Amino acid sequence: MSTCTENIENSYPYFSIILPTFNRAPMIARAIQSVIQQSFLDWELIIIDDGSTDNTSSVVNEFIDNRIRYIYQENTERSIARNNGIENAKGKYICFLDSDDFYLPQHLEIFFLYIKERGEPIAFFFCNLLNESSEILSIPDDWEYNSKNNLEYVVQNIISTPQACLHFRILKEYKFHPKIFIGEDMYLWVHILLKYPLIKVKNRTLILCLHEGRTVNVLARNIYKYHLKSFKLALKDRTIKKSISRKIRRTFITECYLGMGKYYLFRKNKVATILMILVSLYYRPMYQLKFKINIIYRVLFDFEVALKIAK
Repeated sequence: MSTCTENIENSYPYFSIILPTFNRAPMIARAIQSVIQQSFLDWELIIIDDGSTDNTSSVVNEFIDNRIRYIYQENTERSIARNNGIENAKGKYICFLDSDDFYLPQHLEIFFLYIKERGEPIAFFFCNLLNESSEILSIPDDWEYNSKNNLEYVVQNIISTPQACLHFRILKEYKFHPKIFIGEDMYLWVHILLKYPLIKVKNRTLILCLHEGRTVNVLARNIYKYHLKSFKLALKDRTIKKSISRKIRRTFITECYLGMGKYYLFRKNKVATILMILVSLYYRPMYQLKFKINIIYRVLFDFEVALKIAK
């Protein structure tokens, strides 16, 4: 057992972990077990069942641990589910976990050490991550905190919700937008980072599980349409818009249209594919120019090659 694990002197845990789930009974046990196996013991796990119709409740009830709380709600999507978890959280710092991902055993301990070494600030901490094949998926090790570019950073780099660990005061002030369920994390992060610092934990302690049923699977739904919608909604805040350079704003938009083009390409909708690529060219003409032109050419003259290039 790690020496940094403290005895629980107060009625409130150090970490609250919020785990929203919907019909993930075959996967959720591994996520829960990864929390139970943490080397740091002072935590609570709040499972928000967002209206599951499978045997999720039975799977959860197999775990006998008074640090685990199970809350059932009618299906309202994960932003509201996470907000429900936040409202019920008692921890000093709040973490997140999705029901199809899992923590490595020292996830909370490493966060604890970073937080303690910095004097327990009211801040936004985030870790790095791997996929199940131990491939690096996230932020390079050489990135360092820079208060001048935090908003631009979270626009340019995905920080998924399970990577985050935030002081409870931040999440009592800011919540997930209830009407956004894809891109809801980035929307929330840019608002938070107008006021609070961003601190990176370089360790990779979160495992992202890639599968066809993931909410953000580009082959399953047009996720970039939703990312674009949430980004434009965030930019309605003039302070946020001024904090992100025009180049980065347009790069994000062009990437969204490019992603939408790939979505339609996988569905063999040639007209929509070309239209989305052309809009992407409008926002950043030279950005991935050769790739865009190649896709348009292949869609017109060699569709199967276009599919291979896009993948």
